[in-house]
Amino acid sequence: LILHSFCFAQKNKSTLDSLLYRYQLASSATERVNKLILISKSALNIKNDSALYYSNKALTLSEKIKYTIGIAASNNAIGFDLLKKGDLKSALVYLKKSYSIGKKLSPSGAVLYNIFNIADLYEEKGSYDSSYYFYKQALEYSNQLNSAKYKGDCYQNLGEVTRLMGKFNESIDYFFQAVKTYESANHLEG
Repeated sequence: LILHSFCFAQKNKSTLDSLLYRYQLASSATERVNKLILISKSALNIKNDSALYYSNKALTLSEKIKYTIGIAASNNAIGFDLLKKGDLKSALVYLKKSYSIGKKLSPSGAVLYNIFNIADLYEEKGSYDSSYYFYKQALEYSNQLNSAKYKGDCYQNLGEVTRLMGKFNESIDYFFQAVKTYESANHLEG
């Protein structure tokens, strides 16, 4: 187990180093923002404070160049970093900022990812009704994206949150729907 953890950390460190190098080569400000967000995701596996640093740097640059997609993605990244750190109250502020911006944009996987993060946060807080609401929002987005994989993930998450709510029959229905959706897309890892 220790060897596995060491190897995982080394792989993440080399990925982070590679992203930092590509960030330096980025020719445009939007490309630098996108690299910073990727760096943040990679740094999260190594050190949460570093992830927050790069997410905040991405937000600052996004606001400076008025890059709306970057502002939404940076807020989502900060919210996710704070969620992983256990600061649910602050995380929700950033995730909702991202959601507010994202719902004005055309549906994308990034917006869906943000909605999942909000739903996950509410589930972690034990606010199952709110979690359920956002998983339903995610299901609507996955239908707009025509993504069976995301749709299956939504059904699976809805199954879990309804189980936690004590709605066992509804939960079973969602889990069966998830399996059916994954099978129809030949995506059997879900």
